[in-house]
Amino acid sequence: MGEYGEDIVVLDHHVSDGLANSFSEGRATFYGVQYIPHVFIDGKYNHVGASSCAGAANTYRSSIETRLAETGGVSPVEITGHHMFDGSTLHVEANFELVDPTPLGTVRAYVAIAEDHVAAAGGPYNHVTRGGALQTMSLVDLGDSGTLTTQFTVPGNWDPEEMSCVAWIQRTTGNKEVYQAAHLPLGDPADVTREPVFSQDTSILSVGPNPMPAFVEGPAAASVRFELSSSAAEQPIQLNLVDINGRLIREIYRGQVSAGTNMLTWDGRDENGRPLESGAYWVLMNTADGTSNARVVVIN
Repeated sequence: MGEYGEDIVVLDHHVSDGLANSFSEGRATFYGVQYIPHVFIDGKYNHVGASSCAGAANTYRSSIETRLAETGGVSPVEITGHHMFDGSTLHVEANFELVDPTPLGTVRAYVAIAEDHVAAAGGPYNHVTRGGALQTMSLVDLGDSGTLTTQFTVPGNWDPEEMSCVAWIQRTTGNKEVYQAAHLPLGDPADVTREPVFSQDTSILSVGPNPMPAFVEGPAAASVRFELSSSAAEQPIQLNLVDINGRLIREIYRGQVSAGTNMLTWDGRDENGRPLESGAYWVLMNTADGTSNARVVVIN
């Protein structure tokens, strides 16, 4: 499961004023609100009105704590991505993946851009929603994923230094629960958080079971099966486990193996002997034949 961060619990509020826009008004229509303030916490708990800022804060905090207790601090969806400025254009990419076998069905993915220290009557104001985008996705089976890409024209009165980007995914019916949200970091094409793309060759590589459990008693949690097409009797290989950003998690094996079909076992732990966190990983195999890869999902 993905980590469910307290700092990105989604609070939607309806404000009908000069800072409103079609996206924020669309969110108000989505919830059917008619009041100021009207706050929705993760789409599930809503609060109308506020007698004081301190009282409202306590009320919101109570619902946030309730929501975190419900989720256990984890989510069935993992979100990665970035936002990037190119002159007067803001590019946004958000990737959503089902990393726990909890069928969500048809859901809606969102991204929103916000700005702090916005000068307005009685301001400045923070967390002002400048715009957003949405896309319907289907996340049914483990490993299902979708990507939302969009771009915004940045007017001269927006300050890129004060802007941030958030992505989230939620139900469109019932309590309109938000399943996960994440801050999308500022980056450039070289820093985009996404699953790496690896070259393929004639070798065959697979991992089983897949998905595999995150915590297993005993010496082995998974088997790595591979076939070498080289005619050499033996050749050196290296098997590495990396995360979705390409960072090395564990060197599974380095040494000589015979041509043909081979099987190695792996205890499902990282380089420091810790059980893996839930999520998606890659097993990479480097041989004289080239490079092969196999995707493996780890679940609780």
